[in-house]
Amino acid sequence: MACPLFVSECEATRDRIPEQLELHRGGIDYAEPFGAHDAVTDAIAVAVKRARANSKPSTPSPDLVADADPVATDGRGRD
Repeated sequence: MACPLFVSECEATRDRIPEQLELHRGGIDYAEPFGAHDAVTDAIAVAVKRARANSKPSTPSPDLVADADPVATDGRGRD
């Protein structure tokens, strides 16, 4: 079971992902994105502030990439 958690709608959530999941075959429920509700925006802002406050200071280094957290995008790095 997979439950993708999309905040906003884009071409990927509307077309590409449903096509790749073969939703037309049935058997998979696909939820709409949460949207840009103020509560979602506020929750994301709080999570970012908390992560920044709890992170250790660092200096630029190639090793930083090895410990980087994944980032959700539209698959093209634009959204």
